[in-house]
Amino acid sequence: KRQGEKMNSESSLSNPSEPTYWEDWYEEGPGKEEYEWYNITSEELRKELGKEIPSDSNILQIGVGNSIILESILDDLHSLKGCHLINIDISHTVIQQMLMKQKEMLSGKLCPSNSFLVRSQYLQMNATQLSFNDESFNIVFDKGTIDALLSHGKDETGEDEKIFSLLDQVHRVLTKSGRFLLISGNDSSLLFPYLYSFDWKIDSIPIQRTANQKKSSKTVVDFGRLNITLFVIKK
Repeated sequence: KRQGEKMNSESSLSNPSEPTYWEDWYEEGPGKEEYEWYNITSEELRKELGKEIPSDSNILQIGVGNSIILESILDDLHSLKGCHLINIDISHTVIQQMLMKQKEMLSGKLCPSNSFLVRSQYLQMNATQLSFNDESFNIVFDKGTIDALLSHGKDETGEDEKIFSLLDQVHRVLTKSGRFLLISGNDSSLLFPYLYSFDWKIDSIPIQRTANQKKSSKTVVDFGRLNITLFVIKK
């Protein structure tokens, strides 16, 4: 048994694997403002994601929170302008935040109308119970959702039904030869018992961090101690 990676929170709720934790996080916690898990930047991810996302992709991002890092990368890479992006999160609060942000950007003309910041979709949805048809997306992207489910504070045995359900749904909605792009701060020994329960090929790519990265004042996790990895999981 291994202890799953824990995320320390200022929230009164202490279990990131539960939906109520995230409503509190986005209503009263650090998530009231834009919050980027792992202090990761688009510059650190752009090169590797650019290699893995085909042009004209249908992309599903699960557990989006109020991060805009994927939208920024898609905007920066000209070859990906034809992609279509749907973002989901279990939190009603954060989805309303992002819809309001889109409305403000459009009305204030704060970004081009063809930017992914304003043309991507935001839906409240549980990633373990996706309502999309089979083989709807050729890319599914996750940055932190599985890590949150692993942050239950118990001994990790590789038997968490929520994670199996999430992966089953991801596998179902991916097209044949589709890719699940998973950003995680957890060790592969925690993830592989889940990932290898499905019939797909897995490659891991360490993310090279910016040398002079500073810890954000809003950060409630010491991300400097985490090795961030991109798992490229091919159906």
